[in-house]
Amino acid sequence: MHANQRQDIPVAAAGDIVAAVGLKNIGTGDTLTCSTGRPTLEKITFPETVISVAIEPKTQGDLSKLTEVLEALMNEDPTFKAKIDSETGETLISGMGELHLEVIVDRIIREFNVRASVGKPQVAYKEGITASGKGESLYEKQIGGKNHYAQVVIVVEPLERGQGFKFVNKLAKGTLPAQFVAAIEKGCQDAMNDGILAGFPVVDVMATLTSAMFRETESNEIAFKIATYEAMKSAMRNARPVLLEPFMKVEIETPEGYVGDIIGNMNSRRGKVINMEMREDIRVIDCHAPLSDMFGYSTQLRSLSQGRATFTMELLHYDEAPKSVTERILGAFGYSRPPQQMIAGDN
Repeated sequence: MHANQRQDIPVAAAGDIVAAVGLKNIGTGDTLTCSTGRPTLEKITFPETVISVAIEPKTQGDLSKLTEVLEALMNEDPTFKAKIDSETGETLISGMGELHLEVIVDRIIREFNVRASVGKPQVAYKEGITASGKGESLYEKQIGGKNHYAQVVIVVEPLERGQGFKFVNKLAKGTLPAQFVAAIEKGCQDAMNDGILAGFPVVDVMATLTSAMFRETESNEIAFKIATYEAMKSAMRNARPVLLEPFMKVEIETPEGYVGDIIGNMNSRRGKVINMEMREDIRVIDCHAPLSDMFGYSTQLRSLSQGRATFTMELLHYDEAPKSVTERILGAFGYSRPPQQMIAGDN
């Protein structure tokens, strides 16, 4: 490919930009190779999305078209996600930042001719725990003339940030049928999909099964899944849950004369300057800042530097949000202030 000119070539070497037609079921990150001597290449790991907006088609015709367009865009861009919110029924699209979603929305409207309304960007918060907590639940009900029974005790503990979920079965071998153990693990994961504070996903938790009781004719997988869900919720409630917000790695390139104003503005956004260095005649500033305070930063940076500074931003990690931010976010989502023991840092 040379700009908009095409040239047929029999062989492509490293560094060439080529286009292939007629390929189906091929996505970003796939490796195309011949049938012999297949290389083993390292899998591409894509970062998780950190920001989302609600998008609503204006007509029923736009709805069906939007579904097809979102599916095509997800196949094309692994860092773009779309889903339907189970509580509100809204279609949420998620990406790596404001600019990413602005480009996606512009393509949906202009390139694919879908008429749609777009909401304000929302940060993808998560929840975690800061202590160990124990929860137990007894599920004993009669449904359709049949008894259902399960009793479960779960202990949760925090893991290091980024460790995800770990399940440990401390029951003696043979104490509980394997299908019930699997149902308990699934119940733990289901409970973590919506957290204690504001319904955000819970991450970095180790759940340990310490006790379980069943009855031969009354216990089943559904009963254990329900009992585990309630036990897990109770355990997380007792484990000092906290709100986690995404922190971004920000790199700013600016002429020396604007450094003071840019650093002052970054400090006002709860950002922290990590390092500064010179690259030729340009000052490079490395910062860490919470995503929630970085909305509108591109416009602000242009204003501070008369359009001469640029920046890049990528997800660094999730970290505990300050108490003031937690209360503000919970209020914005319609939740009252959680009980005293549920706010990190309270005594």
